[in-house]
Amino acid sequence: MKKITLILSIVFLGNTFAQNSVTVETSQAWNAYVNTFNVSDGQYAFGFAYGVADNQATATTTSVTLEPNIKLWDLEAANPAWFDNSSGSQVPVLTLESLTYVEDPTLTSDALTFSGNVSSYDLDINYNVIAFIKVLAADYSPLTVESVDLDATGDFSVSVTAAETAAGAIVQYGFAMYGLPADPADTTLGSVVIGAQAPPPSGNSVTVETSQAWNAYVNTFNVSDGQYAFGFAYGVADNQATATTTSVTLEPNIKLWDLEAANPAWFDNSSGSQVPVLTLESLTYVEDPTLTSDALTFSGNVSSYDLDINYNVIAFIKVLAADYSPLTVESVDLDATGDFSVSVTAAETAAGAIVQYGFAMYGLPADPADTTLGSVVIGNPPASGLEDNVLNAVKMFPNPAKDTVQFSVNSNENLDIQIFDMLGKAVLRVDNVRNAVYVSELNSGLYFVQMTLGTQKATKKLVIK
Repeated sequence: MKKITLILSIVFLGNTFAQNSVTVETSQAWNAYVNTFNVSDGQYAFGFAYGVADNQATATTTSVTLEPNIKLWDLEAANPAWFDNSSGSQVPVLTLESLTYVEDPTLTSDALTFSGNVSSYDLDINYNVIAFIKVLAADYSPLTVESVDLDATGDFSVSVTAAETAAGAIVQYGFAMYGLPADPADTTLGSVVIGAQAPPPSGNSVTVETSQAWNAYVNTFNVSDGQYAFGFAYGVADNQATATTTSVTLEPNIKLWDLEAANPAWFDNSSGSQVPVLTLESLTYVEDPTLTSDALTFSGNVSSYDLDINYNVIAFIKVLAADYSPLTVESVDLDATGDFSVSVTAAETAAGAIVQYGFAMYGLPADPADTTLGSVVIGNPPASGLEDNVLNAVKMFPNPAKDTVQFSVNSNENLDIQIFDMLGKAVLRVDNVRNAVYVSELNSGLYFVQMTLGTQKATKKLVIK
């Protein structure tokens, strides 16, 4: 697989940011062209205009599907310029660069970004696809070519500057597939499906706003040895949890300080001071029987965090057996403002399981006289309109990535990024991004990149190869 090293490009244009943005959905006047190269020495042979459908490209208003070229196998079977049949087998002597592209004369003299999402990728290993922007002279000789490999599912973006698209240039953008003419009898060659944005995520998704049937439970543990002591159902308000239709506010439990003041199972008063002998796990959660047998993601945003250092909060999904013994517990620490996400798979939420999601606060029963304990306020991730502001200003590519990720920022605000794994654990943070972000130490898989631009946030998926 070809390795790409990309360097950060941040363009500051004052308060006005000139930028054309195109996607598959905005661009339906597709063309096709084929360039050929000798298999023997890699030298250019010839090229010709072609039909989009003959190019095995299928364009709709929302996507483009690309497949290896099978038309030429039969059409040119007996042509020695295309195939060597001397051995009794049909052997290609040319490699194809099959271009499916848009040529738009309105895109000169301005910066241009071509972006999209590969929603499906099962292409044979002997073929590869790139997304490109080409800026050509009047005779179609190349002035600038920028491209990014499309070799897995995920978002992509490729850009050129206004200086590169100077007046008089010819601007093309689209896709190129490289590989030999394909045998139509081979049904294993696969395809690439490209749209403007990622398809809706599969599985169930829940947030604070979608989930108002909150419950509360308290588990207690001995301060002396950390062993479980006992647990009991509780009131949400008594749990110092305040739920509205848009948020949940969590505070340390102050109810038990007075209620159980004289109870030796709760407090040691032998020194003349009230000293807790139990630590609390205060649960505020939703139990939803409709969430079995499918993947589940619980996400949200901590909009305010000033909790005392002696208390901590997690967001969790618990999958329990019929007797409430744990089968799967996934959680993420909430220890600062920002987005969070925690997920379980469909296999983990099998039919018959009990699914709970919500929050747990850990700490001692609190003295109501202490007004410095603080709280945590949790709501939905930022509204899509705010996310759009960030996503329009910040381009992240390549995606999938291997060693580095490039961020192109059309803003004079500082860009901070934080990368989370599928369990919501923060694995990398870079503030005031101004160089390539190196991700080579991250394991292959799906991650979430939280981008903070000034006071606004957005989250994008990132695939690490």
